[in-house]
Parts: sequence; structure tokens; C-alpha cells
Amino acid sequence: MAIKPGDLANIGSVELQAALNPPAPSRFAVFTMDSFGISDTRSRHNDTDFVYLSATVGGNAPVFAKKAMGDVNNGTHSVGLSIEVDIPDDDTIVVFTYLIMNSGHGDDATRTRAAQAALSTVAKEIITHKAVTAGAIAVGAILVPFFVSALAAFAGVLAVVEIGLLLFADCDGLVAAGALPFTGRDLIRRTSAGQRISVNADHAGTDSADGCGSNSRYTTACAVTTAPSIQTVLDLRGAWASGGVAGPFVSVTGNTIAIDMSASHRPTASGRVLDGSHISINFPDDKTVTGVLRAPNVIQWSNNSSWTKVTPIQTVFDLNGGWMSGGVLGPVITVHGNSISVDMSALGRKTAVGTVVNGS
Repeated sequence: MAIKPGDLANIGSVELQAALNPPAPSRFAVFTMDSFGISDTRSRHNDTDFVYLSATVGGNAPVFAKKAMGDVNNGTHSVGLSIEVDIPDDDTIVVFTYLIMNSGHGDDATRTRAAQAALSTVAKEIITHKAVTAGAIAVGAILVPFFVSALAAFAGVLAVVEIGLLLFADCDGLVAAGALPFTGRDLIRRTSAGQRISVNADHAGTDSADGCGSNSRYTTACAVTTAPSIQTVLDLRGAWASGGVAGPFVSVTGNTIAIDMSASHRPTASGRVLDGSHISINFPDDKTVTGVLRAPNVIQWSNNSSWTKVTPIQTVFDLNGGWMSGGVLGPVITVHGNSISVDMSALGRKTAVGTVVNGS
């Protein structure tokens, strides 16, 4: 819920707190690619595969995951790659997309950027046109089918939205792709008793550049499940202070926790909610510790340290997003709690950092 300055005088304190601290979703979805199979491998022992998954919930930013599978030949190959997203029990559209790219010669950053562009473009079109029950969606002149192979369609989308030469450079290219749209309500209805939605697809391959032959034939085995989010005795999301110094920023998706430790020049920590009062977190540069949650605002760690929740200062308008400088769109601001990061890369400058001092 977006809060505008003029709204604050019109709502009570209880309503204000609810608006500024919305309740965590009660359920989350897990999208998994269990495995893929290959037959008629075009380049024996040399399909250098990368798997990409994406999930988009309504107007939220897409979530991505990737895994390098190495050089693979004919047969069935376990993937075990998953992503989690919180979902509402309503008509919000949830889209899961995936693709596998055979790209042993491509630059990793370019390959990932291209994959994300194609996945998010398709998901955005599905959500924008509310096409969840249509069976297919037109992305420009390209028809993308749902729940079956969309290999040729994604190849066409990728050529339009990103670097077309990546598709078949050195006989590389897409070998599998698909899109799976649901409404949050329907997804929960179909999985709330522990059911698993399995989606298996056969990807017959598309013709690639002259001299490369046809792409290998692939099959994919994906699944979608949902589970309840554990409701903790305090809201973990947001900024925390360690030793009186603000820095850690906690994000929670489902029962998975990520802690941005960059303010302390430390790597991101990750873990899970164990129950309503306990969490377990692995700090890559230290060890795994257990946290006891003490309402309303303290995490007591098993290493005898503690964190205190930082109440974010509400600014008179939302700072997050892109800004104009000298009539040119460039700076991008991100606010974590009361910490500010300004991405200046579009202007060829280093990232700026700062702090919210007060509402103005």
C-alpha cells in the first residue's frame, strides 16, 4: 500500500501502523525444476547448459534463480533448482517462467541478462493482459503458449528484447522454455492440502544457424507447491541495529530469510524461520547461529549478541526508484530502513550512500 503525505491526517494510529507495516503473506509458493532429459544431443558431451527460473507476483519485481549444469549428454539430469515467492489468496496473477540455454561460449553476465529479459517480458505481458486463462499470450507478433513447450516463442522474444547474436552463436541457443500462469487463489486452492502441481513438457528443438543442425530434444519436469508461512512474534523484515549501529537489513520470503550485511562490508547471510520464536542464520564469514525472537523488537543470538529493530523514518514521499538529473533519467535510489543507496552507474559515477535524517 502506498502512503501519500496527505493521507496521514485521515487515518488513525492503528490503521497507520497497519499501512506502514503490512502483515506478511500467510502462504508462499515454491517453483522447482526437478530435472531435464536430453535425447539426440546435437553436440555429444558438449551441451553446456544453464537453467534459469523466474517468478513474478502481480506488480512485484520478478525473482530469479539460475544454475550452471556443466557439459551434459543424453539422459536425465537432476536440477533441483527452486525459487520461493509470497502469494496472496486473491486474483493476483502469479507467473512462473523457465528456460534452459546451451551457451558454452557466452559471457555469463550477458547470458544472464538476456535470460532475465526474456523471462520477465513474457511474465509482464501475461500479468498486464490478465491472460491467465487464455492458454497463450501474444508478445508483439509472437504467440507464447502456456503449460507446454514455448521454446520457439521464447527464442523469438529473446531475439527481440536482448542480444540476438547470443541465440545461436557457435551453435548455442535455447533448448527448453515455458510459462506457467495462475491466480494466487487458484494456486492455493489446488495445493493447500499438500498437493503438487507437476508440469512436464517436451521441447522438440528449433532450427539454428546453417551448419549447426537442429537443437537437441529436451524434456523438463517442473512442479509448483505452496506452504504456510510461519508467523513470527515480531516482524523480521526491515533494518536492524547491531551494537547500537544500524546496518543489517532483513528480507523474508515464505520461511526463507536473507540478511544484507553490506553496510558492515560482510557477505549476505541466509537462513530460515524455525518456528514463531526462533530463526537459524548462516553467516558465510563466521558460522550458523540461532536467534530467539523477543517481541516487540529484539533478536537474541546464540553467540550472546543481540540486534534491535530500527523503526524506519517515513519520508514525505517515496524515495525508491529512478530519478532525473539534468533532464536525463539516471540515478536509481534504494532505501533499506533508514539507509540510502544511489546507483549512479548510468552517469558513469560510483554508487552514493547516505541516511534518512528525518521525514523531509
